[in-house]
Amino acid sequence: MGILGLVLVMAAGAAQGGVPAGNLPVVTAPPVQVASPQAPLNILMHPSVMPPPARVYAPPPVFVPAANPHIPRPMGYADGWVTTADYPKEALKAEQTGFVVVSLTVAPTGRVSGCAVTLSSGFPLLDAATCRLLAARGLFTPATDEAGNPTTGTWAQRVKWALPNVLPYPPRASWLDLKITVEADGTQSHCEVSRSEGQLSTQFAHLGPFPCSGQKTRPYTDAAGRPVRRVVTVTQAVTVTDEAP
Repeated sequence: MGILGLVLVMAAGAAQGGVPAGNLPVVTAPPVQVASPQAPLNILMHPSVMPPPARVYAPPPVFVPAANPHIPRPMGYADGWVTTADYPKEALKAEQTGFVVVSLTVAPTGRVSGCAVTLSSGFPLLDAATCRLLAARGLFTPATDEAGNPTTGTWAQRVKWALPNVLPYPPRASWLDLKITVEADGTQSHCEVSRSEGQLSTQFAHLGPFPCSGQKTRPYTDAAGRPVRRVVTVTQAVTVTDEAP
């Protein structure tokens, strides 16, 4: 029974002849404790702190230069592919000599697949022997295209057919005049045979131009010391006399 109910019962008893109303004890109800609302909690919501993303360092791009086309290159000493030991017997007997310039077609395998004479010696035996020997012995690093892949290329080769030092016959009187044009920078731009007589004429079967050696010399100069272009004539002569040494 609550406090209010107890008070009502006691009052009713007094009214029925019990305790006089004036003598009833006064019961004071305790104050009602009303909980004051608490202030809301000030909760600071902090955003989640995420670690910074890891930096991914990509390696720098590898620079691969584009392959430039390359011509074929001889493997070994190309001038040794033809020697005096290869002299055709009939050409040696006829004292045939001279230069042969050929254009070799080099297959992607590095082997010679074709040969064309671009400057003849004037002697078919020497021209044919040159192509036959170079085709059999020539070995190259093949040409490459722009992508660096082996491809067909060409190579120019010059062969000098010269008689052996020991000849089965004595030398005879002969003359040979060579004209060489030397440019102001010292390079040889033009070479030709201007005169050929006797035994030396077998070195060149015909008058006219022939391949220059490509050597570079000190240029000629004029009176003021300036480099100038000059034409040089070289004369080779063999004379035979009956004089005793």
